[in-house]
Order: sequence, then C-alpha cells, then structure tokens
Amino acid sequence: MGVTAAEPSRPRRIAVAITTHTVDLGPHERVSLERVIEVLSPAHDLYLVVPASLDVTATLDRYPALRHLPMGDEFFGGRRAHNRLLLASTFYERFAGYEFMMVHHLDAYVFRDEIDAWCDAGYDFLGAPWIPHDGMSLSGVGNGGLSLRRVASFLRVVRMLEAPPTSAAGRLARRLPYRARAALRIALTPVAARIRGGQARSEALLGYLNRGFDAGEDYFWGLRVAPWQPWFRVAPVDDAVPFAFDLEPARLYEMNGGVLPMACHGWPASLDFWGRFIDVPAGS
Repeated sequence: MGVTAAEPSRPRRIAVAITTHTVDLGPHERVSLERVIEVLSPAHDLYLVVPASLDVTATLDRYPALRHLPMGDEFFGGRRAHNRLLLASTFYERFAGYEFMMVHHLDAYVFRDEIDAWCDAGYDFLGAPWIPHDGMSLSGVGNGGLSLRRVASFLRVVRMLEAPPTSAAGRLARRLPYRARAALRIALTPVAARIRGGQARSEALLGYLNRGFDAGEDYFWGLRVAPWQPWFRVAPVDDAVPFAFDLEPARLYEMNGGVLPMACHGWPASLDFWGRFIDVPAGS
C-alpha cells in the first residue's frame, strides 16, 4: 500500500522522487536505481513514484529503502503525461513536508551525495545545464531528469497557473481536459489582472501549451518561469555544471576541470563517455 503524501520518517530536508511507469526494468535502469539507493539512502527519503494501478510489491520487497508513492495513471505512459505530472500541484503537494525534492529518472546516475550543499546554494530550480550543440543555440538550466526543486516555490507557481480566474470559469474548466482547461483560464483572466502581470503569465504558459508539452516541463521551469516571476531563482549555467551533466558530457567535463559532477542524466545514451566511469553490465 502506498503513502498518500510523502512524509519524512524524521525531520528531513530532502526527498528523492524516482519516477517510473513500470517496474520491469532494463539493465541500465536497474544500475541507476541501485546506485541512487546506495549513495542517497539512508541519509535521504527515497520515493518510488509510480502509477496507482502498478503492483510494486516485489520491487519494494527487493529494495526496502524505497517508499511507495502512487500517482494517477494519467500522469504516466508518455512524455506529455510525465510533463503533466511535473506541472501538477497534486504532485508537489505530496512533498510539502520537505523543503526540497530531487527528481531522479531511471537514466540518471548519482556519483556522490552533495545534495545538502546544493540546497544551501539558494536556488529554486537546479538541473544539468544545456549548452549550444549540433547547431542548436539553446543555453540555460536545466534538465529535469535529474533536478533539485524547492517544493514551496514550485507549489507557488503551479497554484498560480491552476487558480481559476472566476468561479464560473472554474466550474466550467473542471469539465475540460487539462490543456483546454489551462487555455480557458488564460482566456478568461480579467483585464486588470493582465495589466498587473497576468499577461506575462498567460503568454508564458500559453506558449508552452501551444507546443503540446513537446518541449518538456523542464524547458518551462528552466527558461520560462523566471522572466515571468523574477523571485524564482534558476541556477546559471556555470553554477550548474558541477551539479550534473546531460547533453555534451565530454564538453561539460572539460568545463568542470576534468572533475565528475555530483550526478548525470541520460548516461545510457552516451556510453562512449560514461562507460569510463559507470560499471555497465556486460552485454547491455
């Protein structure tokens, strides 16, 4: 039986949310899971965030350090569904008992535990940096697959996005699919609210929704929230490099002075680099 809310087993600052839609794990996913348990448990509470309908009994028996946190099935099974999970207040509310939550996908790998130090850095969102590559000029922070999130700040943002502008709109919106519901709320925002900054919110969210969530929720958190809400602090690229690598790991390794970061994301896709540092099962 899963917990309905993530509650610290004792006063703790950080929860680790390991998200997966299945427990039928491949060899690389198992490496990631066993490594995060080895490095971060028991110092931090580790939650296996899975569809409510998924039977995880055997997995929890095998890995007793994990705590079961089921979420609605609608949040799993594809990129768009996962984006909705990480833009939903119901997700962050589950972690309201913690100051920070670290999202850990099963293609991430943790080299060492420096999470407390990163929490002290003062950021609301921290992930692996994006740097220009392969003709793409995108630069910023950060990748969501291995990311540190200040729970109260994320709740503040998603509640602003979810708040119905009027009671009538709220009643109507509850009958609509998620994307249409958010677009309707934008359309019905009062003119006065737009003048006070609601327009910036509308443009930020509508632009994201118009891409059909294909850009990834981390694109929204990393590049769109701070221009709209200046209090929301996203780490700059230079500060994020020692936290984690994602794309272009060889270049980031050079930028970091030949030192591994605390963690990385997407390592199975770059085994030519990460194979030197991660023990990969033979034949995988």
